[in-house]
Amino acid sequence: MGNRAECPVCKRCNSDVYRALHYDCSPCPYCQAPHEVLTNWANLSEELEELQSKRINKDLMDLVKEVRTENATLKTKLSRLERVLGYDDTVVKPILDAIKILNNEEVEDE
Repeated sequence: MGNRAECPVCKRCNSDVYRALHYDCSPCPYCQAPHEVLTNWANLSEELEELQSKRINKDLMDLVKEVRTENATLKTKLSRLERVLGYDDTVVKPILDAIKILNNEEVEDE
């Protein structure tokens, strides 16, 4: 796949538009959109891609923080329940198994 550029007017995206933009410094070979328009569109497209990438990364980081907070909250609740219920194996075993599951440890089947 060769180098391609898109014309914002006729929406053609191919190597002819790329050549007009980068080598010939000429208008779009299909719709005659001025070279300045092609240049501005190419610059704007790059900026938009960069902004979109940053936004996706920010959203992902926000989601990771939210999941970690929820995980810490659940671990805290399990620990508090374990203390409240004491260490009676018949009552606490499901809670201890839940803690093992959260810690990615093996749970013994009875």
